[in-house]
Amino acid sequence: MKTRLDVVTALFHHVIPFGKTLTLRVYEQSPPSRKGWVDLRGPIFFGQGGKNWYIRLPLPEGQHGHYQHVAMANNDTRHVDFLTQGRYDIYKVVAYHEASNTVYYLTTLENRPGERHLFSVSGKKARAATFTKCLTCEEGEGCLFFNVLFSPGAKYYILECLGPGVPKVEIRSIYNQTFGECNFS
Repeated sequence: MKTRLDVVTALFHHVIPFGKTLTLRVYEQSPPSRKGWVDLRGPIFFGQGGKNWYIRLPLPEGQHGHYQHVAMANNDTRHVDFLTQGRYDIYKVVAYHEASNTVYYLTTLENRPGERHLFSVSGKKARAATFTKCLTCEEGEGCLFFNVLFSPGAKYYILECLGPGVPKVEIRSIYNQTFGECNFS
């Protein structure tokens, strides 16, 4: 029995102006080693009128291997910029808010792989490092593992604290991080 290896993963942008299809290869990647595959799980979010894509892709961190990070692919330049970097894994890109050009994602923390927090980052790459903001890191020792569901348009979200303390659910606004709370204790 042969083991199937994925040798390349590619993202394409299909443009259909006036009935003709134009296909552009935006991104292509081979697996970090020839013994595996490229993991492209999770949704892709589009911004800037479909010009940019926001997706989770592997980024090498020297001798430490590859970590999943938030990347922005541009259809026009066919260039990929990483908006996050470091020795931690992005679990999932969860939303993109067009008006503020902000990407929201769930991630582990460096040296704390058992935690999962909600972060935001600017959806455009600056010349210097991008600024990331943790939206759940100040919740205390009882809330170290989160899940989140965003509304259409990404103005509101349901934040689920899954422990290690008593679980709780909050409905929040992206503008002030508060809205309402439902405790199940």
